[in-house]
Parts: sequence; C-alpha cells; structure tokens
Amino acid sequence: MFVYWISIFTSNARYFTVVLTFDQRNEARIQRLIDKQEAERQREQDLNISRELREVDKEIAEQRRVNDELNAEKARNMSLEQRKHELEIEQARYDTLQEQRREDVLIAVQRHEQDKELARLLRENDRILAEQKQETEMVLEQQRYDQERARYLDPLLLSHIKELGQLVKENNGSLIANPTIHALVRAKTLNIFRPIGPDRSTQLILFLHETRLLKTEENPLDLSGVQLTGIYLSASTIQRPIYKLSLSSARLNNASFVGCDLSYCDFTGADLSGANLSRCSGIRAHFNQVILVETDFSHTNLYWATFDSNIIKGNFFNATVKSTNFRQNNNDQSGFHPSYITICEIRRD
Repeated sequence: MFVYWISIFTSNARYFTVVLTFDQRNEARIQRLIDKQEAERQREQDLNISRELREVDKEIAEQRRVNDELNAEKARNMSLEQRKHELEIEQARYDTLQEQRREDVLIAVQRHEQDKELARLLRENDRILAEQKQETEMVLEQQRYDQERARYLDPLLLSHIKELGQLVKENNGSLIANPTIHALVRAKTLNIFRPIGPDRSTQLILFLHETRLLKTEENPLDLSGVQLTGIYLSASTIQRPIYKLSLSSARLNNASFVGCDLSYCDFTGADLSGANLSRCSGIRAHFNQVILVETDFSHTNLYWATFDSNIIKGNFFNATVKSTNFRQNNNDQSGFHPSYITICEIRRD
C-alpha cells in the first residue's frame, strides 16, 4: 500500500516506473517466498526421500546382513557337512587301511605258522628218515649179527646133535645106563642152551624128546634153571606129539604150547608165567610147585591133571578139569568160567 501512496505524488511516468518496480520487487519477493517455500518443500522432500532412502538402505543393509549371515551359516553348514563327509571318507579310508593291515598281519601270521609247520614237518621228516635209516642200519646190523651168529650157532647146534646122536647110537639108544655119559650130556646140553636162543632151543628140545632124553619115564635130563623163555612148541609149528615131555624146573616164561598134546608131561618146579597152554590136551599132566602167573589154560583138557601150585590170574575159560586136583591152591583171580568141572578137588592146606 505504501507503493501506491507514493505513486499519487509523482508524475505519471515515474508513477508507472515506481509501481512497476515495486510490483517487480513484490513479485520477486513473492517469487523468492515461493522459491523458498518450494526449496523448503524440496528440501523437506529431499530430506524425506533421503530419510526414506536411508531407511531403505538400512533395510537393504539389514536384509543384506541377514542374507550374509544366512549365507555364512549355510556356508558353515555346508562346510560342516563337507567336513563331515570328508571325515567319513577319511574314516572309511582309514578303516579300509586298517582292515588291509589286519588282513596283511593275518596273512603274515598264517604264513609264519605255515612256515613253522613246514619247518616242523621237514624236521619231523628228517627225524623219521634218520630214524628209518638208523632202524634200517640196525636191522641190517642185526641181520648181519644174526647171520654171523647163525654161522656160529647152527654148526654148534648141529655138532651137539650129532654128538648126542652118536652117543645114543653107541649106547644102544639109551644113555641112562652110564651115569657118567648121562652127566656129561646134561652138562653139555645145559651149556649149549644158553647162547642158541628160543628157535634153536625148540629144535634141541624136540631132538632130546625124540632121543628119549626128555621122556618122563626114561630118567630124563635135569633141565633145572635152563632158560627156555619164549620157546614155541605149538602144534602148528612142530607138527608132532610131545606127550610125556619132561621140562621140570625149567624157566618157560612166555612159552607157547598151543594145541599140543601135553598128556603125562611133567612141568614140576617150572616157571610157566605168561605161558600159553590153550587148546592143549593135558591129561594127567603134572603142574606141581609150578609158578603159574597169568598162565593160559583156556579150552584145555586137564583131565586128572594135578595142580599142587598157587595159580595167580590164570585163565581156565572153558577148560575141562574133570577129576583134576588143585592142592595148596588159592586160585587168586583165576577164571573158571563156564568150564566142565566135576569131581574137582580144591584144597588149601
């Protein structure tokens, strides 16, 4: 209004100039106000936009941070899974190696045991071969010894038999009449029994029996103490009767008389421990003061035989002991299983 009041007291020309100037200034002021308001509004808008952008950036940053954390967690999880997988692979590889080592150790142990067993078998085989070689050498040596011994003993036995035969021939079949010759024959016979062994002793006994030097009724040679262990006079071998044989006081341990006819034989004072007289005929045989330990009389006919002896663990299985005399006998653990026993006299004096 101040502008318009000044314009009244001025000229027209100047009036329009002043008014125009004031209008321009007013417009400028208004424009400045508008511009200021616009600028303020723009600034406010910019601030709002900036604030919104900051919020958006903040949200984006937060989201990015969250995403980064999620990605990091995923990465860690993936790393753990990967590590776990790698550990599982490593463990599987380790287990495989351990199993392989165990198999290698087992194979090595088995190979070691096989080597030990092979070495043992080789040593055992060497030992067996050495023993076989030694046994073969011993057998050969024994054979050589037996051959050498036979070269000596066979002529010795033959010479003795020839000498006895000559004496029997010169004395008309009997040596009883001449006591000197009888004693000489006994001495030589006892002396020759010592070295010749069971087989040749069997031959000599058969010869003496045939020449009636061991007949019970012919004043037989006294064979007291003669070692006749293991002689084999079984029927399957000698194939001749030897009844009335006198072997009194002889040592007949483990001798065999299986299946022989021993009727009227005289074993008085003999040692028949372990002897086998099974399946024999021992009718009226004499077993007085005989050592009978584990002597076998099974299936033997002992009709009228006499046993004035102690019998220890004798075997009389199925023996016929009809009218047999068992005097001074304790029959210790002797087997009289189902035998034919009638009129059997068993006394303990």
